[in-house]
Amino acid sequence: MAIVAKIAGAGLSGVITPNQVCGAGLVCGEAVKRLDACYVKQSDGKVYRSIATATASDETNKVRFLAADDFAAGEDFSGFLGSFEALYCSGATNGINLFLATGANNEGKLADNVTAGAPLPIAFVLKGGAYIRTTNL
Repeated sequence: MAIVAKIAGAGLSGVITPNQVCGAGLVCGEAVKRLDACYVKQSDGKVYRSIATATASDETNKVRFLAADDFAAGEDFSGFLGSFEALYCSGATNGINLFLATGANNEGKLADNVTAGAPLPIAFVLKGGAYIRTTNL
């Protein structure tokens, strides 16, 4: 598995913008970085970084939105929904699908391989390997 690293200055491209920015009433349960893949934990209703596991029913496999900015634990959260384009990486292969990453310390990250518990792509790479387009979160 190769993690696709976010570059400094990652953010919306302005070409295709999110269908919706959401998060009213949501609070971060942990620190979240801009464009991290996130889910809402059922037990406390707070936002956490998603991580792929082998079990499809695990809530951590869900990606409900990508974070709109950096947020500390306890801060109000906002995130992007829908299909949009963002400056994200450098030198990735055009056209490859990106999936939710798995493994320790990879929470919220995207990778170029699929895992059993999170088999659907989150985004794909385009424009010289620097941009991603989400697949309708």
